[in-house]
This record gives sequence, C-alpha cells and structure tokens, in this order.
Amino acid sequence: MHRKYNQVLYSLIFATDIFLAAITWVVAYYIRFSLQFLIPVTKGIPPLTEYIQFLPFVVIVYAFCYRFFKTYRFTRAQFVWQEFYLLIKANSVALFLLASVTFFYRDYSYSRMVMVYFWVLNISFLSSARWALIRLLPWLRKKGYYNLHRTLIVGAGELGQTLA
Repeated sequence: MHRKYNQVLYSLIFATDIFLAAITWVVAYYIRFSLQFLIPVTKGIPPLTEYIQFLPFVVIVYAFCYRFFKTYRFTRAQFVWQEFYLLIKANSVALFLLASVTFFYRDYSYSRMVMVYFWVLNISFLSSARWALIRLLPWLRKKGYYNLHRTLIVGAGELGQTLA
C-alpha cells in the first residue's frame, strides 16, 4: 500500500516536472525575443512555431535525463542541496544533448540564449516546486492525508488509552 502511494506521488512529480519544462521552454523564448533580456536581438525574431515544434524533443530529452539521474528517489534523510545538485546535473546534461542536436540539425538554427535562459529558469522552477513539495509533505502527513499508517491498539486499559 505504501509503495502504491509513493508511485502515485512520483508520477505526479514527474508530470509536474515535464509540464514545467514545457512551460519554461516557451517562457525562455518570450524572455529572449519579447523582452530581449540582457542581449538585444539582432538577427530578427523567429516564429514561436519553430520552438513549439521542437518542444516534444525537449520534453523527451528532459524526461529521459530526469529518470536517468534518478531525481525521483526521495528519502526523508536527503538534503535539499543534494536534490538541487541532482537537478542541476540532470538539466546540464539535457541542455548539452539539446545543444548538440541543434548543432547538427541544419534546417533551423535555435537561439543559444533561449537555451541558457531555459536552463536557468528550469532549474529555478523545478527547485521551487521541489522545495514547496518538501514543505507540503510533512503538513499532509501531519493532517493524515498522505503516508498514513493505521495501527490497531488492542486493550482498553490504561496503556491502551495512553497509546490511543
């Protein structure tokens, strides 16, 4: 039973991570080409459709890297910085894979700055989501909504009353 709850939790976190990666990819595009943050656009603004068409590949690469680096093995003894390090490692390798593919794909040239913004934002969003989860799970456990273990106490004597 406990394993079933963990599997549901891990699946929910995985879906959230993939959703955040997809949203962050589009946000990075808008920061680069609409806000022109840090570096102005000099070669024209590409259509968003080119980046949306690349999005399934981004999601697949990131999903693979998240699984490969085992970012879904949570323990209560794991420190926040360890989780953060895993996310940085998985995101860095995934970004390297994406940049490598776009280097060899010559039909369209994707902005490297979009990828840098994506890397920074994705790590920030995922870290924030994981931090919120770390804060939410103890509250859910305390309220009895998650990871609840039922125990049968036999006896109505003083010891049984104390345990209840």
